[in-house]
Amino acid sequence: MTVRDQGPGIDPEERERVFEPFYRSPGTTRSGVAGTGLGLAITRELLAGMGATIRLDDAPDGGTVAELTFPLPPADRVPATSAG
Repeated sequence: MTVRDQGPGIDPEERERVFEPFYRSPGTTRSGVAGTGLGLAITRELLAGMGATIRLDDAPDGGTVAELTFPLPPADRVPATSAG
């Protein structure tokens, strides 16, 4: 799954730090953006509990792209589909 925004983006050197609980980029604190720095930390933990991952990158038109990768379910847990 891919999620894109059109915000100011995240500096490459901060892309891992934004997943630390309570970390807020200096740019967001200077610009008065509200928040506690928990959203991405909680997101990563929830995804890890499902065996999924999240990776951040620059969006081609500005902003940030978050790429979420989920594992495939075991074959015995995939629901059968009916043809017809």
